[in-house]
Amino acid sequence: MAPPRGSEDRASLAEGLRLAVGRSGRLGHARRLSVDAFAERYAAEHGLDFAPTGELAQTTRFTGAVITDSAHGFIRGPIGGGPDGALLYCERAPLIRHGSIIEGWTAALYGMDRLEQLAAELECRWRPPPRFGRGEGELPPPEGLREVQVGDEEFQLRYSVAVGGPRGESAAERLFTPEFVRWLTEQPVHKRSREDLTRFEWRRFTLCVYAKGTLSTTASLDRFAGQAARIAEQVQQLMSGADRSAN
Repeated sequence: MAPPRGSEDRASLAEGLRLAVGRSGRLGHARRLSVDAFAERYAAEHGLDFAPTGELAQTTRFTGAVITDSAHGFIRGPIGGGPDGALLYCERAPLIRHGSIIEGWTAALYGMDRLEQLAAELECRWRPPPRFGRGEGELPPPEGLREVQVGDEEFQLRYSVAVGGPRGESAAERLFTPEFVRWLTEQPVHKRSREDLTRFEWRRFTLCVYAKGTLSTTASLDRFAGQAARIAEQVQQLMSGADRSAN
């Protein structure tokens, strides 16, 4: 169901409930159905392909932690006007003190075969804000990676960058140009914790850009798609530079 003319399109739980009627065992998935309906309209409006389900390859650390079979609302094509990729919704269940919670996430995946030639793995993650005057939030690097210092002080308050592989530090230095660092730092966040900022990582031949939350309004998905496109283009430039150096 399209939104009234002049209003912003967004997922509607009421629409999801209508779609769930008569579908055995699907009433509890009304929220998911509403998001898929929104994503299908968004794809059509932007000339992209849509599928309610799809295969989510667990080739990055982020996708490896996603709940099995939670991925849905696949939008494929030149996301945000950038390189071809797949935008999707998924869920994670991080452990907390008294059990676990279900978190919604939005992600964009790009298959880039030449990434393996960089001989590097990289993660650009959210850094928890300072607490109780104790300075930067503690964020140990993922297993097998080591933290590197890139960017300026403002960038380092938002992000933690960790790398792996024999050329990890070199790849990070070339990726995080002053212009790219400035652009990342200027991206809007709406929560005091800054945990809604967009992050990214690559491993082997897959680039993954992801943000916390089920981004199911035109404005929020436009913003994320544009960010994903910019990050993917920056990584492509890094690979092109590596190709020139090799030749």
